[in-house]
Amino acid sequence: MIHSLPLNNAMYEYQYQYFVERGIRVIGITLRGFDRSDKPYGSYNYEVFAADIKAVLDELEIRGAVLAASLWAG
Repeated sequence: MIHSLPLNNAMYEYQYQYFVERGIRVIGITLRGFDRSDKPYGSYNYEVFAADIKAVLDELEIRGAVLAASLWAG
């Protein structure tokens, strides 16, 4: 689950509980630069965020995941 900007993955607190209680594995990712995530120097854009998400999925060897996200447009 990917949070909307400018929040963090805690925004899905109740959704995590719902899915875990039903035996569904849930992974929440806080994007770089938000909350307590790393804040490296460089670009912060959708291409960078997508690469970060792919890196997490690759590291965990996850295939066939369902991505849930929220968009907050201000």
